[in-house]
Amino acid sequence: MRILRKILNKAVLWEYIDKNPLKSKLPPVPKGKHPVLTLQQLFDLVNNLSGKDKYTVILTGFVGLRRLESLILGVVNATA
Repeated sequence: MRILRKILNKAVLWEYIDKNPLKSKLPPVPKGKHPVLTLQQLFDLVNNLSGKDKYTVILTGFVGLRRLESLILGVVNATA
């Protein structure tokens, strides 16, 4: 993240972009427990999906990818 921030700072300095998007404040993360599927619920979900959706759930559910990691791989829709 540090390298990307430096690259974006140079882009601002060289006037390629107006501002560094990494300097924006992120929204607060809600505290508390997040809902988690049981193993059986995960299997049921996978068995009822097909195509790209099925592979997305397999990657995120069984491998343990977080939303950002899935987005980086281009697996999950950004609005999910």
